[in-house]
Amino acid sequence: MQSLALENYGTSELSFDEQRETDGGIWPIVAAAVVALGEAAGWASGAIAGDIVMNWDSAVAAVNKGYNQTRKH
Repeated sequence: MQSLALENYGTSELSFDEQRETDGGIWPIVAAAVVALGEAAGWASGAIAGDIVMNWDSAVAAVNKGYNQTRKH
């Protein structure tokens, strides 16, 4: 059984620079992480805002309690 020799077809192994150029380096990973964190922050801030709106009286009471506690010290 013969093994496939890619050199016979005019191919060669990629150099490190060629691999980095082909794979895109680390920037696609960084960009994906930034997008994911932005999405998570958006969902979290939306959830917090929704909770404040839905429980307005409780939110106001909590803010007033914290404000009054800091004024005592």
